[in-house]
Amino acid sequence: MSSLVIIAIFVITLMIGLPIAFSLYFTSLGMLVSMKVPTMMMVQRVIAGIEKEPLLCIPFFILAGAIMSGGGMTQRLIHFSNLLVGRFRGALGLVSVVASMFFAGLSGSAVADATAIGSVLIPAMKKEGYRADFTAVIIASAACCGPLIPPSIPMVVLGIVCALPIGRLFLAAAFPGIMLGIVLLIGAYIAAVRNNYPKHAPSSMREVLKGFKISGLALAMPVILVLGIASGAVTDSELGVLAALYALIVGACFYREMDVRKMKQCLKETVVSTAIVLFIMGAASLLSWLLAVSGVPQLISKTIFSVTTNKALILLMLNILLLIVGCIIDPIAAILLLAPILIPLGHSIGMDPIHFGTMMVFNLMLGNLTPPVGMTLILSTRFADISMGQGSRAVLPYLALGLIVLALVTAFPWFSLFLPNLVF
Repeated sequence: MSSLVIIAIFVITLMIGLPIAFSLYFTSLGMLVSMKVPTMMMVQRVIAGIEKEPLLCIPFFILAGAIMSGGGMTQRLIHFSNLLVGRFRGALGLVSVVASMFFAGLSGSAVADATAIGSVLIPAMKKEGYRADFTAVIIASAACCGPLIPPSIPMVVLGIVCALPIGRLFLAAAFPGIMLGIVLLIGAYIAAVRNNYPKHAPSSMREVLKGFKISGLALAMPVILVLGIASGAVTDSELGVLAALYALIVGACFYREMDVRKMKQCLKETVVSTAIVLFIMGAASLLSWLLAVSGVPQLISKTIFSVTTNKALILLMLNILLLIVGCIIDPIAAILLLAPILIPLGHSIGMDPIHFGTMMVFNLMLGNLTPPVGMTLILSTRFADISMGQGSRAVLPYLALGLIVLALVTAFPWFSLFLPNLVF
């Protein structure tokens, strides 16, 4: 089957509204038939794609994020964020960014970030007179920090697929995630000044310290996780268990907001989210294997090098490709499909795999801000009760800020490598 037919099957199935996993399975089935590969291989490769011990950390990270949201951590983080930046113009807009950065260190998921923070702050912002489109896009943009600041579910998937150390990947994405948060704060403040959005009363140092004391247990979690994996005290799969156990202890014993009813709901959310993630991973693993067997990685490398051998131009082409892919494919599926192909290509032009992986995940996270598959933008526009078209227009300045950070991360390896090199 020619490459054009493969692409056509994939695009058509997406256009008619099939979920990404089913599009991947149908494309794989077409390739299996054309290559005369036994259909039993389909089952074997799907199982092989998800039957990996480090993947155990994903359901536990999802559970940890659900417990933190249900156990009162989200509200405490928002309160502490307000104590820090509430005195500035556009207080709640700034709070949404800071709270998302804090929550990113708890959930590892952009969707969880947008849901937990957006469901609380978007109604509050609208009540204070903020434009609905601003409330949506600032929440959607800030949620992109979620898979960058550790822990990060996409980084776990990348590490497993490409046999890269997950601890180094966590640290590599941390500083770019913080950079993204900082530029979003600047953008939100400029918009707040232009629109004369309200600010809150200044908080005293005593109030800030009290707020830190209340939310300190939640803020300590990413530190504990990074120290655990950096010191070698826990394995990749044990890291998720540690996160979930810590969240349960804090939510049930210290904040005392996690009860049996909430725990049942958290477990239900975890089962559904994990099933979706693993279903996508199985489909993408199958298609990735078929593409590798068909020689697609070599074809892509040959095509790119036939156009140019200039490193800067190759990186520009790869960034454009990843940005386009991020618009139409779920980030985890995109990592599973493209990482085994593109990371060796990056290595051939002298890029550190950790640096390339950070650049790749950053690209795909910006896809959360672009239709048709921009999940954080879709969620936030629903919370704000505006159309996807309004959100897509309003998000452009914040997407541009993200592209600036992406350019810096791509051009200067130091931004993603100095922390891993410092710790490991």
